[in-house]
Amino acid sequence: MIKTKNYFIVVCLFLFTLGCGPAKSQSKKDKKHKDEKYQEDISSYRMKYDAKKDSSADQGKKNEVIFPQKDVSKNLNAKLDSVYRKNNVRAVQGYRVLVYNGKNQSEVKNIKTQIYQIMPDADIYIDYKAPNQRVKVGNCLDRLEAYRLYGILKKIFPNAVIIPDQINILAQ
Repeated sequence: MIKTKNYFIVVCLFLFTLGCGPAKSQSKKDKKHKDEKYQEDISSYRMKYDAKKDSSADQGKKNEVIFPQKDVSKNLNAKLDSVYRKNNVRAVQGYRVLVYNGKNQSEVKNIKTQIYQIMPDADIYIDYKAPNQRVKVGNCLDRLEAYRLYGILKKIFPNAVIIPDQINILAQ
């Protein structure tokens, strides 16, 4: 009886160690099969579209230019301008391109002349916060407009960055 218990324990330990052994490695055939991408032809289930029917109806409209029928941007801009004038708003949140941030006064003057050579009508702002001076360019209402300005300035000033800032609204 003791011998059968010992045999049983030995067999159980053997099976346990066999189950805890390293994972079975995949054969080359299995690896090749896993690397292949799954493909199936489902074209029979797709909807059919007859291009000849619809193209004849749209042929006359291809060269037509379509203008918006109800454009409210002019009226909206006029009302926004009147609100700004009425409330005496001079600045709003926008974006500028920071071209220089440093302590050198002569460098600030050189950068300012370089910017005016590229863009004669540029709005250049110089902020002095001791001990640094910052040269910022532009009054951009949105980031897209700031990216256009950034694209021009980045060619000459590789360290230029777009920063959020209070921008001036021109009074009319």
